[in-house]
Amino acid sequence: MNPENLNGKDLHDLKVKIKKGVVFKDLDNEMIIMDMDSGKYFGLNETGAAIWTLISKHHTLGEVLKRLLEEYEVPAQQLENELRGFLKAIYEKGLVDVEPST
Repeated sequence: MNPENLNGKDLHDLKVKIKKGVVFKDLDNEMIIMDMDSGKYFGLNETGAAIWTLISKHHTLGEVLKRLLEEYEVPAQQLENELRGFLKAIYEKGLVDVEPST
């Protein structure tokens, strides 16, 4: 599923799966991600690293949202919009797939 199609859809029942060949390492509140197939690497700030860590533990996006709302003092709608943007970015870079959490 392409995140472009997520606007207006409920994120709670979706799951993000990190693609094979993508490795990551947490370094002092930042995350380094490497796509072994393309040789490209990416850096995430503390918030991006928190989202990536939750995704890597196979949580649904609903669980990711819940845990982030517990940790950060931001309105739920703002956090959901930012999560959609983050998801779109990592999908476009070929790092993840999005699927229903059946």
